[in-house]
Amino acid sequence: MALPTREELLSHVEFRFYELAPDAPVKLDPSNPSHHTMIRQWHQAHHEVLSKLTDEAFFGYYPDAPKQLDPANPEHTTYIEYWNDIAEQIDGRPGRYDWSHRSTVARIPATERPQADTQVEVEQEEIEMPVQDGSVRFEERVGNVRMLMDLYAEAVAATPLAAKLIDHTWKQVDALRGLVRDGTFAAYDHWWRSSSFSEVVYDEDDRTEELAFVRDLALEAKIDRTTGVLDTHLAGWATDFRKHNTFGRVSMATA
Repeated sequence: MALPTREELLSHVEFRFYELAPDAPVKLDPSNPSHHTMIRQWHQAHHEVLSKLTDEAFFGYYPDAPKQLDPANPEHTTYIEYWNDIAEQIDGRPGRYDWSHRSTVARIPATERPQADTQVEVEQEEIEMPVQDGSVRFEERVGNVRMLMDLYAEAVAATPLAAKLIDHTWKQVDALRGLVRDGTFAAYDHWWRSSSFSEVVYDEDDRTEELAFVRDLALEAKIDRTTGVLDTHLAGWATDFRKHNTFGRVSMATA
């Protein structure tokens, strides 16, 4: 069972994007203010389609997996790792697993080396201190952010807030990636917290009535010195009063 290719993904994204923005130009320009809304819509389309294709592939392998994966549930950790890996590969990035098997998952084989060399390498890995800049398994931790972002976006999916919170989250992921690249976490042991996003949608006929809101949505991260891996967290609240949907996580940085 082959995963969808990035070309297939982008084809579906383009179709969905023009459903959201039928008058969009062929090329979007980030420096053009009139294109900003459409750029957010493109990211929304990419997010929706990638999540849908990933779900289809993931549940094809694991039909008995929980229908709603929760990063806070330790029993879901392995499922989430697999879901994120599938998403990464569909999006054209390298993965950790080989999904060409129908019912089993196997690690993508590394370049073959003599057995003796492999043993030496394993022994060295056991005694070496992991890199302390947050780069260890970074994309996997971004996958955890994506999973939480899905839950926030789903809570306000019937409002314009979904696309905005997705756009905000990916900008904060880029900011976090820059901090890792610059070595900030090599000497920073506290919770880092990004800028936050808040917005309220009001009833057009009664500007005092809130219909939906996103409040204090922020990306947080702290390095685990034992493993060198960043603990990533998405905090804040999203609620749609009309749909009776809500999702939120308390801040780890201000706890």
